[in-house]
Amino acid sequence: MDEIITSTPPPKTAAEYKAAIDALLAEMNRMNERSEQTWAEIERLKAESAALQAENALLKASIDRRLEALTRLL
Repeated sequence: MDEIITSTPPPKTAAEYKAAIDALLAEMNRMNERSEQTWAEIERLKAESAALQAENALLKASIDRRLEALTRLL
């Protein structure tokens, strides 16, 4: 991870505790959003990979047919 962890003094008042909790919740929300974006990107890449594999299979089948036709001519 490329995040920097800093040390801060522990909260002492109710307001400081609330601020610390709010900051943690905000960070959790940011992390959740990044996680969702990452999973969306993974799913997009999976779909792209599947499409490329299908295209490659078609190209291979076409090449195989051409090679068979050439072999019959020889």
